[in-house]
Amino acid sequence: MRGSERVRREWFHVDNGRGWDLALYRTVHPDHYDRSKRAVFVVPGYGMNSYIFNYHPGDRSIIAALADAGHEVFTVDLREQGRSSKTKLFKSAAYGLGDLALTDLASAMDAAVAHKTSRPREIDLVGASLGGTLSLLYRTQHPKAVEGRVVLMGSPVRWVQSHPLLGVLFRSPMLAGAVGVRGTRQMAKLALPTIAKVAPWALKLYLNPDATDLGNAAEMIHTVEDPSRHVNREMAHWIRRGDLLVNGRTLADDVARFDAPLATFFANGDGIVPAQTATFAHGHARSTEKLLVRAGSDSLPYSHADLFVARDARQQVFEPLVDFLNKR
Repeated sequence: MRGSERVRREWFHVDNGRGWDLALYRTVHPDHYDRSKRAVFVVPGYGMNSYIFNYHPGDRSIIAALADAGHEVFTVDLREQGRSSKTKLFKSAAYGLGDLALTDLASAMDAAVAHKTSRPREIDLVGASLGGTLSLLYRTQHPKAVEGRVVLMGSPVRWVQSHPLLGVLFRSPMLAGAVGVRGTRQMAKLALPTIAKVAPWALKLYLNPDATDLGNAAEMIHTVEDPSRHVNREMAHWIRRGDLLVNGRTLADDVARFDAPLATFFANGDGIVPAQTATFAHGHARSTEKLLVRAGSDSLPYSHADLFVARDARQQVFEPLVDFLNKR
């Protein structure tokens, strides 16, 4: 696939202690790897796995771009994502955002510490969509969180604004969590090519066909996963009240006390996480070092997924990301 040339990738098993075997991936570029740089951990969002971070339809992927810059890069398939699988200890399918952040991501970060060969103790977190939310939950609630910079990419903290369609889909927490959805990837495989040709406007909530090459849409679909009905219910409550509550704590309040270096990337035409919501953390965190990057232009807006796969994502997103992470 494009973006994988010359990088070296390893795969490790991580037992999360709650019935799931997670897949941890480590990537370096053998010619560029600089052990003096902090490792970077890219966290996938909801309804997706880590596949898309290694793919770009016409350029280097985000992981390849980070490895090209000398970083040791980790990512993970959390429970029900990618190569993750149930273990013999598996008991319940019920889980929430707190479990993903404080059990799965925490276990994967501990494993990254054990496997990394870069010298700094810190590991920088780059969270894609809900992966940024999980990163902040981990950094603010886990008692032994690994320190480092945090990068949010289209990530919600407080739902200051939401798209009307999202409000309809999550209007009722009871209904949102009533039935599990299966076969999402197959449905997307069948529907995406047709929608891209017949009604490309319908895709623009998530991906702008004018900004991203959809000629190999079947490749992108590998990142699609079935959503959890339990997380759907939690998402519905979150969107309705605006704030996310985990373990009796409001994430927005924790973010107001957060002081680590923070970068926020948002797509100017995002229909999933609108700008006012995606930039909340930037405006409220105590961090003295902050970066805010608006991706897309008035003539060619970026949608949610374009942050990773747009034709010029390297210039608009990956390069400023690398610059931020390269700071000491």
